[in-house]
Amino acid sequence: MKIKELLTVLTVLNLPLATVAQPASRPVYFNQSDGTSRVVWFSDIDSALFAADNTYGTFFMSAGRSSASYSLTSYLDSITFATPASGIAVSDFPQSADFDVVFDSSDENSWTSVSEKVVVDEDNSEYDDFYENFTPKSSITIVYQNGKATPDKTVDGVEISVSGAHVTVTSQQKMRYILKGTSTDGSFKVNWTDPSTGLPDKKYDKKMLIELNGLDLTNPNGSAINIQSGKSVYVKLASGTVNKLKDGVQYVSVSDEDQKSTLFSEGQLIISGSGSLTVTSLSAHGICSDDYIRLRSDLGNLTVTSASDGINTKQHFLMYGGKVSLNAGDDGISVRKGWFRQMGGKLKITSADKGVDVTYSSNDTTYFDMQGGFLKVETTGEKGHGISCSGRMDVSNAILQILVKGNASKAINCYGNLTFASSKLTLQTQGSSIYNDEEKDYSSAAGIRSRGKLAISDCVLGIKSTGAGGKGINGDGNVSFSGTSATILAKGSLSAQGGESVRPRALECVGLTVSSGCILNLSATHSSISNDGFFNLRGGEVFAFSSDESVKIVKTKETFTQSGGLLYESR
Repeated sequence: MKIKELLTVLTVLNLPLATVAQPASRPVYFNQSDGTSRVVWFSDIDSALFAADNTYGTFFMSAGRSSASYSLTSYLDSITFATPASGIAVSDFPQSADFDVVFDSSDENSWTSVSEKVVVDEDNSEYDDFYENFTPKSSITIVYQNGKATPDKTVDGVEISVSGAHVTVTSQQKMRYILKGTSTDGSFKVNWTDPSTGLPDKKYDKKMLIELNGLDLTNPNGSAINIQSGKSVYVKLASGTVNKLKDGVQYVSVSDEDQKSTLFSEGQLIISGSGSLTVTSLSAHGICSDDYIRLRSDLGNLTVTSASDGINTKQHFLMYGGKVSLNAGDDGISVRKGWFRQMGGKLKITSADKGVDVTYSSNDTTYFDMQGGFLKVETTGEKGHGISCSGRMDVSNAILQILVKGNASKAINCYGNLTFASSKLTLQTQGSSIYNDEEKDYSSAAGIRSRGKLAISDCVLGIKSTGAGGKGINGDGNVSFSGTSATILAKGSLSAQGGESVRPRALECVGLTVSSGCILNLSATHSSISNDGFFNLRGGEVFAFSSDESVKIVKTKETFTQSGGLLYESR
């Protein structure tokens, strides 16, 4: 029966479909304009209610426990009692038990990268990021062996001081240093103070390339590599080599000198080369720059285990490649004043606090940008967010996997606008909500916590929150979906705190738009959708489930408009 024919028969709103004489056991097919068909038994259909302008109709089923709201103008093509033609996919309406969110191990090998191009224009701000543009005056090889460090030669304008296996270099030349060998009590330090006066002098502040060529270096009293120069430092891992850097439990402080990590640089730190590097910090950060850090596309394996942050940078962090693994006692990557950008490579973080922290300020210089690559984060601490950003967040052509276990932890926590495009995101939270006695407020775990607008297009999105009071998406602004397949589950119990019930919901927002090409599967132990604004269903399919008999499955404070698609609600 075509829609117009059905509307002619059902001339009175709320007229039970049972008035259309058909056997109770006969299947009814809702044939959709996308070439698929949903089937229910005729006896399960209770009634139909149509909008005054006949733009959509809602079919109530299973004694009011479920309903299907169809656009009559663009999505529901016909209702028939005959089996659809061959080639049309026929299926039941889904159930909540059909959905789950799991991490897919194949994602680790499915990511793509943005090509890194060597900048040759000297006026370009990235020109100095490329060692290809760097011409050293000379090279010095330093071998660590038998408790000593031995330079292979001297170079005019370069002063090398050696005490056992501790090396300090002061140079008026752009140099290449090749470090190799082993020491359990050694270091490599670059100074820029005048040897005769002990005062800083810019003529000693020079760029350098440090090649690690089979180096295993431990400094029990401080940084293994300590670059006090403020210029660019190129750290290159020689092909086929295994390199290790380690600090001690306690640093010996030096007046007017920072030592914040096992590998430390005052200037820009650019790491490249296909070899491997393992960095261990027993008391500080693993790798730190008081400027910025760049990981080149040719980077091999970089592994960091640290008591504090795995990687800490004052300015920005930029990654084009490499297989990077961080195990941090604090943040995985902390960007103190700039932005985070990943263009490719595989980045895996395990941390007690935040995985990636970009929360210095909310201005345009602080943001999270991912245009390729794979990022996996696991955090354990309370409010140990997977990604925390005080500015905007843009993700495209990337793969994210985030698991946060701590109470009130968010997989993604953003204070600016969020845009996800052409990406795959799998987010899981396990922690419960917590109550703040001073603020008289609670904080829940959430897959995505957004304070600005949230736009998701052409993505595969999976979110599962299992802790008490947990949310799938908790947004203070408008949320929009287009061309996206999403499964969002909030399976935790209600949490009574501070005289309030903290409700687990799949989606909280202030305005919701769903466009064509979307399939959204939403399930919660409370309301599936709690919306303080409008709900504009322009296309796609939204399947919303709740296991709570006392609440609305979909709550919308303002207007609901449906110009396309299907909204299915069920308990």
